[in-house]
Amino acid sequence: MRHLEFSGVPVHQDESFFTIRECPVPSNGSYYFLSNDVIRDRSFHLTRTDGVAFVGVANPHWFHALAVTAGRRGIAPGRLVAFDSNPEQLRHFNRIRLLILESGDRITYLERLFFVRFGAEARGLLADFRHKSRRVVHGGLPKDSLLEFERRLWSSCEHDSEGFRAEYGLDARATDKGLLIQSETVGDIDVYYATIACGSRTDYDHWPFTASFGSGFLASEEAFQALRKILRETPTYPILGDAAELVESLILAQRYQPIWLWMSNLLCDYFVEKHPPLGRLRDRIQELGAQTKTLPEIDLWLHQDRRMSVWIDWKVNDWGLHHRPWSIHTESFHRVARCLEGASCLEVVNVEHWVEEDQGQSKLPNTEYCLLERFAAPDYDQRHSSILLHILVGHGMARDDFHSLVEAARRLTDNLVILEHNAKSRDFAGMGLGLRLEELIETHGSPSSVDYAPGVRSRDRNWIARYRGAAAR
Repeated sequence: MRHLEFSGVPVHQDESFFTIRECPVPSNGSYYFLSNDVIRDRSFHLTRTDGVAFVGVANPHWFHALAVTAGRRGIAPGRLVAFDSNPEQLRHFNRIRLLILESGDRITYLERLFFVRFGAEARGLLADFRHKSRRVVHGGLPKDSLLEFERRLWSSCEHDSEGFRAEYGLDARATDKGLLIQSETVGDIDVYYATIACGSRTDYDHWPFTASFGSGFLASEEAFQALRKILRETPTYPILGDAAELVESLILAQRYQPIWLWMSNLLCDYFVEKHPPLGRLRDRIQELGAQTKTLPEIDLWLHQDRRMSVWIDWKVNDWGLHHRPWSIHTESFHRVARCLEGASCLEVVNVEHWVEEDQGQSKLPNTEYCLLERFAAPDYDQRHSSILLHILVGHGMARDDFHSLVEAARRLTDNLVILEHNAKSRDFAGMGLGLRLEELIETHGSPSSVDYAPGVRSRDRNWIARYRGAAAR
């Protein structure tokens, strides 16, 4: 699959899985300052917990959804992707991301977010507050018990309305139970309250949108610091675009790693009626996440606003038990994909019908096919961020020619990955197929890392050797 490029908000980082080109952002105040999703911690349904791609709608509750999922089972995010069709909403997402990173604690974060200065009473209330259900991110509900707590916070703080207006481009007025904000939004709620904790609809004359203090990443100082660590250490891609057009390509590009997909309430009938392509996306998400006899097999876990009533297939939805087995092919490519890096990867094969069946497009991310005959030509001198030699000996290449090719490939990349049939595996017992890993090491030295991909009768059908760094000249 070729490298994907998007408009969005570039984040300076070492990884270049996607290319993000900076998009122009107007300043009309046409976005939501906060969200009101209700989120339950359902992370025990994830089949795999390592290298998870967290992909989702870039609303402010994205950070809460990430925190409740990653915080429960030691889930290790491998990549963070946030998307929105509204450039102002995407800029606000990145603003919140930076505020979290730059704030040393939860109270400082709230002060900087709301442009308030808390008095001693409010600080004490916030420090001592414990929500009764910390595994649920509280949002907009018909009724909750937090109004009095909210009132006491606003009676013990000062709000900088001019600073707020200058930073956010939004008109906001401090009241005794939150900021009353006026804007123009795609969700038709143009007047709403921004609150610190309360989401009780019956206690407000307009919908409250809340920071949800006491839950999610604001449940405790430990939760806040854990999210800061994730945001600091994990590659992040804020992408501009229509979810109906983006999501499938984002899923397919990351098909060989588990995918957590946060869709908020975007798949509900209200938004589908306003934008019918979202209905087709809803069907496609179910198809990709549930199909078992057709590639790709995607470990896809859909996370939504819990007030949603739209049923999604139990194999995909976070409402039911989630167990996603992978075939030998998918498990092997999962292990190979972890070794690839950069935006210009090359997969060298000597089985022409693979290329024909895939219509010339490699299944691996940021990777293009190259037939062995072309790559082995004396005039091939193009460098690549990664090169994969895909079972060449196992499909008939002479060993001496293979070893010469390895040396040539190492001169053309700083990340050479070799996937080869393991001659010592029970899958090939007595067949004389493949190559012993020891032979590779004797000829080319020890790889930087070695892994094994499973087979029908063994866990080491294929070995995966990775050589990092420039080869000796």
